[in-house]
Amino acid sequence: MAYFDPGWYRNEYRVSDGQSALGHYLVNRRTQMFSPTPLFDVRRYVSVASGGLGRNGDPFAHYLLAGMARDIDPSDGFDAGRYRRAHLGRPSRGFVEMMRPEEDNPLVHYLRVGYGVDKVG
Repeated sequence: MAYFDPGWYRNEYRVSDGQSALGHYLVNRRTQMFSPTPLFDVRRYVSVASGGLGRNGDPFAHYLLAGMARDIDPSDGFDAGRYRRAHLGRPSRGFVEMMRPEEDNPLVHYLRVGYGVDKVG
């Protein structure tokens, strides 16, 4: 799945073999300490987007909906603005409310291409 990397997650957070990596993430995602993919630096994002995130907000869910419209880089290793310009184009400000993460989020697009769901032209 493009949004969640279970092998990386299991290794990164030392989730035992008997426990579901996805289940662990879903239970703990609002602690703002767990990331579903190595390209999303949860601590970095929380520090950059803390104003709109709230104390118990889910950082990745916030990024999917709000961070993408502002081209906030999800990690030091991914330049959202550069990727958008190269592959997605810039939506006009009037259409920000109509943006959909599965189509308009630079990181999600990149992950989907990496998993072979989409092709970059």
